[in-house]
Amino acid sequence: MVAGGTKNSGTWLWGDLEIRQAYHSAERAWYDAFRYSGAALTNWSQVRILPNHPAAAANGGFVDQIPSNRQVKLGVQAARFPIAVQHHEMGHMLHYLIQPALKFTAAYNWPTACTVASPNGCWGGTHTVNSVEWKMASFPEGLASFLGTVPSYWHWAPQPQWCFATFSSCDANGFNQEVRSSSNCAQDESRWELSTQRYLWDVYDSVHDTLYSDLLGADTSSDFWFGILVNELSTFGSGIADGNVNEPWQTTALTTIDPNKQDTRASVDFQAKLNQVTSTQRLNNCSP
Repeated sequence: MVAGGTKNSGTWLWGDLEIRQAYHSAERAWYDAFRYSGAALTNWSQVRILPNHPAAAANGGFVDQIPSNRQVKLGVQAARFPIAVQHHEMGHMLHYLIQPALKFTAAYNWPTACTVASPNGCWGGTHTVNSVEWKMASFPEGLASFLGTVPSYWHWAPQPQWCFATFSSCDANGFNQEVRSSSNCAQDESRWELSTQRYLWDVYDSVHDTLYSDLLGADTSSDFWFGILVNELSTFGSGIADGNVNEPWQTTALTTIDPNKQDTRASVDFQAKLNQVTSTQRLNNCSP
């Protein structure tokens, strides 16, 4: 953890409140979630968490995608919102370290075609958990939010809440990650990051949803505990073939996105890697 210089994260009693918050948030993400994955134990090293970073929005954050940088950059208030910001960004970092060949593009501009090569290209307005996006973007975003929720809510949580960066209550300003507010999917709800979050949570958890019988979870003999779900990321090929991490791109040069494959690299590919059928969980979360 760095603030004006490098300091071991084990010495938390120094610096200002934001640095102490960032320390505790990082510690919780590792000890209550990430360390249960063999893939995380293998790949998570030399990660630098930079609180109070001037390049990040006050209550936001971002991750350098180049694996050699391994930096999670947080705004001056971001450590106060661990689920929405720090744990989410740490989830992105874990994803990138396990799949280092992956090239992410912010395809938040559905239905406009996204063809540019810039990782920050195709920005289509405000990105939220329920904004309508191409699935090649909504899946990694939903995955990062799922990874970031587990440190706060383990599989037995009846109503895990994903919260925006807000000082108000989570119930009033967040989303229930266990169930939808309606048994009917809203228009284009399959394109929400939140739908991916809910699908992954239903594969992981041991609580039966009120809208349908969620039989697969941590209470079955075929447990999809956190480590298994994270480890599955390492089974994806690095190329552009069907089911590979860079499937949306036209060539291995990764310079142009195929306009016909902007909904690939989605939850359906993740479902195909699991060793049990989870199609019901996808269907009942609007098929993200």
